[in-house]
Amino acid sequence: RQWMQEAGVDVPLRVIPEYSIPLDCDGELPADLPPRFFLYVGRLSRAKGIDSLLNAFAQRLDYPLLVVGEPAGGGPPPTASENVRFTGHVPRKQLGAYYAAAEALVFPSICAETFGLTAAEALSCGTAVIARASGGVQDVITPEVGTLYTDESGLLRDLDRLWSDPALARQLGQAGRERHGQRYTPDLYLTRYLGALEEIHSRV
Repeated sequence: RQWMQEAGVDVPLRVIPEYSIPLDCDGELPADLPPRFFLYVGRLSRAKGIDSLLNAFAQRLDYPLLVVGEPAGGGPPPTASENVRFTGHVPRKQLGAYYAAAEALVFPSICAETFGLTAAEALSCGTAVIARASGGVQDVITPEVGTLYTDESGLLRDLDRLWSDPALARQLGQAGRERHGQRYTPDLYLTRYLGALEEIHSRV
């Protein structure tokens, strides 16, 4: 919108939120998982913030972290402290159970994500989200469903807050499930998209 204004471009602009397909959140988990844990889902790359995430958990050894995903370009996972467990790839039909069991999903991406798919997936499973305030995820995560941080101290603060208050994590997760149903379902996306096409057609 700012570029359009500076360039003198005057056309309607509408942002249609992306969607995430609801996952099956009632599947079984491996028996050897810790009873409480934080979760990361995504590529293991610098742009996704994996380095800063692992550094933060090296300072919170009492908090287990499950890392779902594989290194970008292959190769071994990065070196991490003993409280971090790398699961590798998890099939989509099982992924919902990981979201649902987590205290919160951590979304540490340092690049300006256009949406934040895993954050929306977590909300659909009733899981709170701790996200870096960067890009489109800032529209997905509100104070009612999770937290936004800007630096490592903020991440540590939010980890401490949700780990020490499981009731708060559950409250945020329940509100997140409602928010997903109100904003990020495939049906809602299709309705908005077709509505935008109809609006364009009416202007022609």
